Amino acid sequence: MIYIQTGTNNNVLTLAPHSESAFEWLLAYHPAVYTKMEDINQVKQRDAEFFIAGTLEGTKRNDEALKSRSLLVLDYDTAPDDFIRLIETKLPNSEWLAYPSISNGVKGTAPRWRLVINLDRDYIKDEHTALIEAVNGRLGIVTDASAEQWSQVMGLPTITAHNKLTDIIHHTGMPMKVDALLAYADQLTKEHPAPTKKPPSGYTLNFSKRRKKWMGKLLDSIVEGTSEGSRNVHLTKIAGSLFFSDAEPETVYNVLLFANDMLSEPLESDEVNKIFQSVLKREVAKY
Repeated sequence: MIYIQTGTNNNVLTLAPHSESAFEWLLAYHPAVYTKMEDINQVKQRDAEFFIAGTLEGTKRNDEALKSRSLLVLDYDTAPDDFIRLIETKLPNSEWLAYPSISNGVKGTAPRWRLVINLDRDYIKDEHTALIEAVNGRLGIVTDASAEQWSQVMGLPTITAHNKLTDIIHHTGMPMKVDALLAYADQLTKEHPAPTKKPPSGYTLNFSKRRKKWMGKLLDSIVEGTSEGSRNVHLTKIAGSLFFSDAEPETVYNVLLFANDMLSEPLESDEVNKIFQSVLKREVAKY
């Protein structure tokens, strides 16, 4: 099933009526046209359409309500110039759809692409990260961190001053086998185990005697995390500090996701989104 969310300022989803598969529905989707976008964030917050393909319990989006996904959707915000050729080379026999994100050409200079992979079966939350790692391993590039959030919605194709209809690329092939991807992810984990969170022994510089700057304190707090009862306050402080440093909203959001992942008991993604939107609204009101 396909669920649609209008704007990022809510987490209410509407079931899109369709009889075809989720991937076929996406292929037939008519992109919204935005010829003038003076404020990309405003368009994303109020007008742009986002989607989730899978099974949802109820109409409100959160990690607990989303029971399964039927499509693997990945964002590449710093994609190489030959992104499409790369996918065609690395995933030659698989069916996928690639299109520029609404922020392409607006934020930064690197191309911003979204990749939707057709799958042979639905998958559950516990399989999500492994599937992303498997595709990243095949392509040799890393997806945007927001894709790892289980109930994260992804923007639908759009036509803008930078995105043309011909930029939406459908590659025909077979649905990727979920179980084969999971096996590949397991192989990658064995070959390249995750690094420990502690530095190697033998370092002798005593940083405790140095006067720590505010950015050092911020980075330490992100890695150290906080207790379960202080998670919202902790993330709010981090977001506020990052906005104070004049970081871009997208940078703040991605660091916030990382900080949440460092917690022993991370918050649900919709709660992190609320924190980000609250702090962002407060920052916008200053200008």
